[in-house]
This record gives sequence, structure tokens and C-alpha cells, in this order.
Amino acid sequence: MQQSETDNEAVQRRENAQGIVWAAVPYRRENGNMIWWKRTGLMICLCTALSFMAPDSSIYAEAALNIEDVRQASAYQYDLVSNMRKTPNRVGTWVKSSKGYRFKLKTNQYLKNGWARIEGRIYCFDANGYRRVGFYTYRNRKYYFKSNGQLAVNYWLRNGDRTCYLKLDGTLAIGMLRYGGNYYYFNERGLMVRGWIEIDNKMYYFREDGTRASGWEMITDPSDGKDYRHYFSAAGTPVTGWKMIDGKQYHLTDTGRVTVGWEKVHNNYWCYFEKDGSGAVGWKEIDGSWYCFSNEGIMLVNQWVDGYYLGSDGRRVEDSEERKYIFCGDSRTVLMSRVINNPDHLYVARSGCGYIWFRSTGMGELQKYLEKDPKAKIILNLGVNDVSNCEKYINLYKDLFKMYPMAKIYIMSVNPVDDVNYPDIIERHKSTAEVEAFNKKMKAAFPTRYIDAYSYLKQIGFGTIDGVHYTDQTYRDIYQYVLSQTK
Repeated sequence: MQQSETDNEAVQRRENAQGIVWAAVPYRRENGNMIWWKRTGLMICLCTALSFMAPDSSIYAEAALNIEDVRQASAYQYDLVSNMRKTPNRVGTWVKSSKGYRFKLKTNQYLKNGWARIEGRIYCFDANGYRRVGFYTYRNRKYYFKSNGQLAVNYWLRNGDRTCYLKLDGTLAIGMLRYGGNYYYFNERGLMVRGWIEIDNKMYYFREDGTRASGWEMITDPSDGKDYRHYFSAAGTPVTGWKMIDGKQYHLTDTGRVTVGWEKVHNNYWCYFEKDGSGAVGWKEIDGSWYCFSNEGIMLVNQWVDGYYLGSDGRRVEDSEERKYIFCGDSRTVLMSRVINNPDHLYVARSGCGYIWFRSTGMGELQKYLEKDPKAKIILNLGVNDVSNCEKYINLYKDLFKMYPMAKIYIMSVNPVDDVNYPDIIERHKSTAEVEAFNKKMKAAFPTRYIDAYSYLKQIGFGTIDGVHYTDQTYRDIYQYVLSQTK
């Protein structure tokens, strides 16, 4: 065969890490095909539109390689699997021997020293014609052949605690891999990584199943065997420092581990973090002492809050001094004053009244009492006549806390009604459902100063004379409960 139209520009063959192969030998075109030649003039393969053929072995050595411009020695990406799938199936018979399996063609020749597609499956044969089993390195890439000789594609290979993955192109996965919406990482040997690992100067954590952690993750610290909460970004790196997550403030270490307990920030301020790592906000009892934290989670010191004084260490100063009681309320409070009849107690109460009266008149009466005794204990028991004014009561009570920081102000629940035996009170908006809704909001607004006499009466029982006002014994029960909760 004579050479004609030969391209004399021979290019040094090389293959980089991404599998880019450069043309290495001269070629010529003949009948629309490209014939590749060694420098010695020996034809090594014929490139058709479908495949590369090696004349000396009569098998397909490689599939079509998506050559963009071989004449100019342009680079092309070699994907063995996708190209082998384009080749025709080889026809013949499997022959078994003590050394393994060979494939015999109709020409009585055996496939050897190359790749072939048989019944839609990809195989590789060694120089003696035996199909390969296990790992095989080809062009600096590792492939794996199962026990039946078939090339493993999209295949998880597990042996004990070691796991590998053969990708869609049949090559052994190395580095970061996305699979099924998750990320995995394989070391230089192709083994799946678990636990902590540094990649490109960044730390990542991979779970026991190999998936890369993101969001919240419980991780065991081998130094003490305890589980700690960590937080990772969507990219898998630990989130560090201060972070607002789902409306809660957290402080995270360099590994994304949440801080728990006390933590000093900015060298001046203290914060307290719950067991889940979220920063404490508002009132919090810690080791038997009460503290108050700002909305940013900073411990408050040297100031009055909700009628309590916070010392330089943030602890609430408990006042053991005897204080005078001032009961504020409606007809229920008026009736209780008659039953208790204690001359040391003061009352700001009027029957049939509620928010409007207390704001316009009752506050003035209360102020006069507090001018004489600014440290008095105030019991607020309004709302049964106008449960719809709950938010207004809350705002008014908050103003009271600010106006009289030395006083100890308590909010008593609106106590139970009997709308079963006295259903007419429902029409007057004094139903059990409305009362419970009112109390729920009050308790949420004043968690440390809320007196839940409602639940107490529900537990021990109560008596009424009209569904709203109580028997003398019930008023005594309420009074004693208030005293027990305000000592």
C-alpha cells in the first residue's frame, strides 16, 4: 500500500491528567478513511467513521474518538465507554480453561490485547487472549472488571469498610464526586473517605455513608466520645464565628462546632448558649440564678429589667425585704378584698371595669401608692371583662415595668369561668376558650412574672356563684396561692 496525501507534521504523543490525547503519528486519507502510520511505515490502525481497527489483531482496539481536527493535531477527549458502545458487537464463543475465559471468533482466532464489545457488554483481553478480571490500568486510568469479566460502569465496589466507585466512563473515581444529589470524596487510591479531611486548604466532613455533610450535623469527638452539633455551608465547609440560623444566634468554632454554655465575646460581653447551641435571649435560669440577655444574646448587667435589678455579674438581685401588696383588678379583686380583709394590703379595683378604666384612672391611683412605697409588690388581675384587649394590656404593663423599676410587678392569670353551668356568660365574651387564649399571650409576654392561678384552680377545683365570681373559699385559695408565688 502506497502512502499518499501524508501529513508530514508528526506531533509528540502525550496524555494529560484529564485524558487529553494528542496525535502522535502521521496519517493519510484513503477512500474517506484515515490511516495511521508508524515512522517505520507500518500501518497501525484504520480510522473509520465508527471505530479504530488494529489490523494485526483483527479486533476493535478503540472506538471512535471524536476527533475534531486530527490534521492540525488538535486535542480530543477520550471516553472509552461511550465510544465502545458505538462499536459493533463481536460474534463468537466463550472458551473456558483453567487460566480463565477467552473469546473465539468465527475465524477461529481469539480476541487479545485489546477491548471488545460482546452482547452489549465491554470486555478487555490480555496479550494471551484471556479476559481481564479486577483492576486494570489503561492510559493512566484505572478500570475494574467484575468476576464475569464485564467492565464495571456506574458501579459501587465494596470490600469490608473500603468503598470505591467506577464512574459512567468506567474509570475509578478520584477526588470529589457528585452522585445522586450528594457529594463524595475519594483519595488518590480511589478509596471513599469518611470523617474529617482537608481538601485545598479547606476542611470537610464526610458521614459514615460517605456523603459530604451540609447543614446541621452531629459529630462524635473521639477525645471524649460525646456527640457535638456542627453546622456546614451548602458547599460543605464549616460555618464559623457568629451566625444567625433560623432566627437564632449561634457561635461556631473553626470546625463548625456550636459553642455551649458561657462564652465571652469581644473581650467584654458574656453570652450563654443552650444545649443545642442557640444563644439565650430574655430571662434564663442558670445554675439556680436568674439572668437576662438582650435580643442579641448579650448578658445584661447593672440595670433594672422587669422590676428586677441585675448586678455586675449579671445575676438578678433577690430582694428579701418585706414589701406591701397592691392588688389591681376588677369585681373579682373587689370581692377578694372583702373576704381577705387584710389592712396591710392596698387595692386599686373597680367592678365592671377593665383596660380603659385602669389606663385612665387606676394608673393614677396606683402611682399615689407607689410614691409612698416604690418597692411594693403589685398584683395585676384584669382582663375578664375585656379579653379582646390583651395586646393593649401587655403594652400597658410593659410601661409599668419601666416606670416603676423598684417595684415587683406580677401578672395574675384571668382565672377560670364556669361557662358550662352558666352558658350565658359566653355571649358576654367570658368563655373558657377566650380566657385561655388571653392567658397564653400573657404568659408568653411575662414568663418570669406570670402567676398561673388558672391552672392551680383547675387542678384543685373552684366554686362560683354566677359563673364568673367565686365562693369565699375559692378567693382564699387564690389569695394563698398568690402569696406562695410572690415570696
